Amino acid sequence: MKIKFLTDKAQRKLVQVVENEKRNLYSGYEVKDLLKKCGEFCQAEFCSEDGRIAISGEELFSSEKVFLVDRKNGSRICQEDRYRLIIVGDRSKRRWMKNIEELKIRTSRAFWLAGGYGENYY
Repeated sequence: MKIKFLTDKAQRKLVQVVENEKRNLYSGYEVKDLLKKCGEFCQAEFCSEDGRIAISGEELFSSEKVFLVDRKNGSRICQEDRYRLIIVGDRSKRRWMKNIEELKIRTSRAFWLAGGYGENYY
């Protein structure tokens, strides 16, 4: 599903992240707020031109903060209707991803009915 569908009803938040000893203020949406109805028993797959990354609902709803942002220090950092995935507390930042254009959500029930790794996304 296109992310715009989810963000229309969500509240924008600010998150401060220290990068290379510099504090940056990002503006966007906390992913667990976007996926409230799915709960912990889901998997979110973030898709961009560069690839995909999947994060479990358990991780999304834990104390670690996962955000989709489009502004850094007040300036737009992505194209319109695209976002950057940032995971506060992810030290290596290997899972940070740019230009996310689509979010696929799979519930645990769909995951197991599809044989574990099928293409049944909600």
